[in-house]
Amino acid sequence: MKYIFLILFFFVTLFQSVAQDKFIKSFTVSSFFGNRNDKRDRFPDRESLDFLNYTKQDLEYSDYFFLGISSNVLFSNDIEAKLSFSFMGGLRDVNLITSYFLNTNWGINFGLYSNEYTVSSISNYHKNKDLLWDGDYHNDYQNITDYGINAGANFRMDWRRLHVDIQANIGTSTVKPFSFSIAQKEQNSNLRRVLEYNTTHNFSPYFKPEVDLKLDCFKFKKSILGLQFHSFFFLTQKSIHYNLTVYEWTDDNPKLQYVEGQKHVIQLFYYDVGLFYTF
Repeated sequence: MKYIFLILFFFVTLFQSVAQDKFIKSFTVSSFFGNRNDKRDRFPDRESLDFLNYTKQDLEYSDYFFLGISSNVLFSNDIEAKLSFSFMGGLRDVNLITSYFLNTNWGINFGLYSNEYTVSSISNYHKNKDLLWDGDYHNDYQNITDYGINAGANFRMDWRRLHVDIQANIGTSTVKPFSFSIAQKEQNSNLRRVLEYNTTHNFSPYFKPEVDLKLDCFKFKKSILGLQFHSFFFLTQKSIHYNLTVYEWTDDNPKLQYVEGQKHVIQLFYYDVGLFYTF
């Protein structure tokens, strides 16, 4: 949380320091609330664990309600930068978009993003597969981060009090590598083992159209207070690859295996509404 406020403080300080030279046309801050709906393919369990089969505990959909804050800087050289944070319990989404407008309506942009989601109930896989083993399944969930870069085209239009910004982006993303381990003991035996999973980078392309609407409600001498609506759709096909290391009795002579996860079609639908203040 402290890093977020430091970043916002940086933007505010930057605005105050250079606004007198007209380097910045406007600065906008906003707060909002909304929903992120995730839909992922589910496959029957096979010989190897597939982490994407265990995103949250329901079968097909995951809903995350969130609160968020954002900042938007419009520079005098037709460059615009947007930074937003969304908070969903212990999860966090971050989006950064920089746009350069070629004329009044059309522009190009470059963006970065990261979003987090939960992999849970992993023990169900081992309970069903390793029937002759008892395990320590208390560590049964993992927060994982997906991050990527994108580029695309912008279209913006102002009509009276309404401001419209539409984007069409393509990019590539990967799941940040993480580790997960489970300790097991063979039934009716003293044999013990540890299964250690270490995931690897696996980049995949994605498509992300986005729309942002702002309505000026109250105009003051040098500032504007209004309502905003923002939404995007995210489509990709993703898999999680990993190295599986099995230790029996000791750390000596482990068994190693590289596993390529199945490709899951992933769809994210995101929307939020809130207030903005431009000065």
